[in-house]
Amino acid sequence: MPSVGTLTLHEYNDETIIVTLYADVNRTVPLDLTGTLVQFVYKTTASQSDDDAIIIIATIDDPVQGLCTVEIGNEQVELARKFFRIDVLSGPERKTAIYGPITVVDL
Repeated sequence: MPSVGTLTLHEYNDETIIVTLYADVNRTVPLDLTGTLVQFVYKTTASQSDDDAIIIIATIDDPVQGLCTVEIGNEQVELARKFFRIDVLSGPERKTAIYGPITVVDL
């Protein structure tokens, strides 16, 4: 079951998001990312098609501890983008680990 989270980004800034993904909603057991691909899906709304979203491949830093990093370039940090989702792909299977609203501070 995915967790809900929030993010705050700053317009015109390069942003680095360090994330620990968990296997449970209580966030007590890290999600083992060994052999997976982690995607950060950056959208204007939750209902926007993934085909129209910005998708960034995360760097998996410590797979056993569920730790990964997402680098978002300043040209991608837009006021119009208000929603994110982090998906873990294992073979053909896609599972959402965390999702929620994004606030972009207008600079």
